Amino acid sequence: MKGMRNKGQITVFVCLMVCVFLMLVLTVLQGIRIREGEAKCSQSVSAACKSIKGDYQPDLFRRYHILALDKTYYGKGEGFLEQRMEDFLEYNLMPQKTPYHFQVQEVMLTKSQSLTEDSMEGFRQQIHEYMKLRTPQLVLERVFQKTEPGQSLDRDTVQRKLENQAEQTVTLESKQTINVEKQEMSKESLLLPVEETGAGEEVFDPRGAMKLLLGMDILDLVIPDKVMAVSKETVDLTDVPSNGKGMTSKEFWTFQGDMLSLPDLADAFRQETFWKDIGRLAPDGEITEGMENFLEGPLYAIDTFQNAGSWDGENNRPLEFEAEYLLAGLESDYKNLSKVATELAWIRFIPNMCYACSDQTMKEETLALATVLLAPFGLAELAEPVSYVILGGWAYGESLVDVKALLHGKAVPVTKDRTTWNLSLRNLSDISRIEEPGCEESKGMTYEEYLFLMLALQNTEQLHYRMLDIMQLNIQEDISEFRIENCVVEFEVQVTIQENDRQWHFQNSEGYLSE
Repeated sequence: MKGMRNKGQITVFVCLMVCVFLMLVLTVLQGIRIREGEAKCSQSVSAACKSIKGDYQPDLFRRYHILALDKTYYGKGEGFLEQRMEDFLEYNLMPQKTPYHFQVQEVMLTKSQSLTEDSMEGFRQQIHEYMKLRTPQLVLERVFQKTEPGQSLDRDTVQRKLENQAEQTVTLESKQTINVEKQEMSKESLLLPVEETGAGEEVFDPRGAMKLLLGMDILDLVIPDKVMAVSKETVDLTDVPSNGKGMTSKEFWTFQGDMLSLPDLADAFRQETFWKDIGRLAPDGEITEGMENFLEGPLYAIDTFQNAGSWDGENNRPLEFEAEYLLAGLESDYKNLSKVATELAWIRFIPNMCYACSDQTMKEETLALATVLLAPFGLAELAEPVSYVILGGWAYGESLVDVKALLHGKAVPVTKDRTTWNLSLRNLSDISRIEEPGCEESKGMTYEEYLFLMLALQNTEQLHYRMLDIMQLNIQEDISEFRIENCVVEFEVQVTIQENDRQWHFQNSEGYLSE
């Protein structure tokens, strides 16, 4: 009897060990199941975020190479983004596809960085990344355009082109002939009879010409054949990103740590100052980080946005002259182009006036004219200072001829000489009728190159805001609810998922910016 009782103890022990082992196995399996469920949820949340990231605004990328997500999905609200994530999670975690019973409790967009936030860092960084690839191509294209036929392109030539592009020798083989049709009304008002010159002789009076030039709209002078095609229709700028942002009446530019004020703008374009400063940014002809940062914004603007030089004559955008808007910031193409043309004329006035003051023949001509004009009043002693006023008007007229050539797609020499000076004093009132002369592109600067220099001196923050203005206005032509302020480059979501009595919280971030 005693031996039989001992046999039952072994059976009980074995049963207990089997039960413990089974419980251990079930516990391990349950732990694996829980971790697998958590991992599956985590992967689904990550995939959902990447799916949302793939919903970047296509027009913004296709036209401007900027990746950003409209978090409101074109006016539908942030809740629409959260609902899309929830739908994605439910599709991937549905009960019939898994042994789990997941429930998406909450999806919430907690953080985001828009294109306009953090000093537009997201926008600047994407421009930087794009221009790292695009800039070498643009520079090489410009070098080849500036290279004369038959000229070799060895390393020294390319380096010299990059360093001294604005200091080229400007000489033409022969002076270009200007055919001017007489404008009877203007001519009659500009001829003043003077007794001292002899009977029947008439002397040209530049006062009427200058009054005519300063009184006329500059576009009527420089693009008389196209002025009617330039739109005067205004665009509503109350809702654009730059509204109330950036600098307005007082504009200053920071250049190499020094403040460059508006009155110094013309001086900045002199080769001996501006281009030497550029040279400091790129010693030994190499593009340094400072040079790259200085160039990429203006280069991106010229490469991406339409300007009067590339305009095809059609009016199919809110603002056709986009690069001009970046400089002027006004509500119509007509106003923007007028302002840029005026500034460009004064920029060209500097080298033109410098040459006029150095040309003895021109000085003698204006001095003689001033003497004749002042003689009837007994003020001959004022002839010399008045002659410089006339010389200034002559130089300004030449500047308008230069702007006319630039706006007709031709290049203009940086500095003038006898062979490249186009305007005679008597033709001062006939600028609108003068054929735009220009020169070979390899011997001068084009309209786009002047735009680039003007953009380089623009306040950087204001320039970037106005770029965003153009992007928003153009995309709103197709999607009226589109707003740049809703476009994010980074976002963070928080998701809560429940499975039976367990609840998991996930936080995931995605974005388009490089680390």
